[in-house]
Amino acid sequence: GLAGQAKPEAQPATGAALGKPSNQEAIDKAVVAGKARAQKAQARFQKFFYVVSNDSFKKLRPDRESFYKAPEPPKTEAKTGQ
Repeated sequence: GLAGQAKPEAQPATGAALGKPSNQEAIDKAVVAGKARAQKAQARFQKFFYVVSNDSFKKLRPDRESFYKAPEPPKTEAKTGQ
């Protein structure tokens, strides 16, 4: 039976098996570079602000009620007995 057979030894999980990408070092470098770029952009543009009309703002930011509408009842066609 199975009692005499050797059990396969558990293999240690690799980084890819654990969900970590194999190029983690490149990703970390890109994150650091991205944060530095974001800080430069913030320093450059933080003194600017934009004034928009209320109509433009409403188009960019619709109210909640416009997202939640009751479904329309299905249309039924009247059938004649002919």
